[in-house]
Amino acid sequence: MYIFDKLDWKKHFGIVLDEQDIKAAGIFPWNNMREADPIFPGKTVEDVKFFFLALERFGKDYLTILQWHKLLPPNEHPRINCEDNNPWFASQDFATKKAYRTDWSQIYIQPFPNSEKMTGKEVAENYPETQIISALELVTAEILFRVKYGRYFNTEFVDCTSDTTSTGEFVGVECDEGTGIFLFPAIEAAAAAATNGRI
Repeated sequence: MYIFDKLDWKKHFGIVLDEQDIKAAGIFPWNNMREADPIFPGKTVEDVKFFFLALERFGKDYLTILQWHKLLPPNEHPRINCEDNNPWFASQDFATKKAYRTDWSQIYIQPFPNSEKMTGKEVAENYPETQIISALELVTAEILFRVKYGRYFNTEFVDCTSDTTSTGEFVGVECDEGTGIFLFPAIEAAAAAATNGRI
């Protein structure tokens, strides 16, 4: 089972969650862990998903994509790869104004079957039980997974997220073990599959 919980936040980031945080997060969804996954035949939910405790704030600051960029060291993994300290997404709402509320999140860590040739819209049509995730959720999941398990879970495909830039392009995310996490504007029809979703 792949999980990042309150003990991991303390171990890797020095964050101690108080009772209010724990109450806000609610109960971990244990009840469906051993059930058969509806998308991957022969596998259980815990085989194909990463469960992580998402936080609203890191210290006093809301935990946004831009805040992750500031927090992570530029020469170590995990990192958000940018050419300078003034990334293109610093002025984008999806990276500066969208934040979590403290809660449990779950994300597929394997591409959906045959999704590598689909657009995000086609993925949604073929897998209606899922939803295309936000850039913040995907970036956070990749960061936490890399911190705990020593690798990014998706280095094969580009993910087209549910977020758009100020000019209307979908936000793409790509991970590489050498260079880190890239965010870029992606025209959905030309982008690779939106390979991750959430039930």
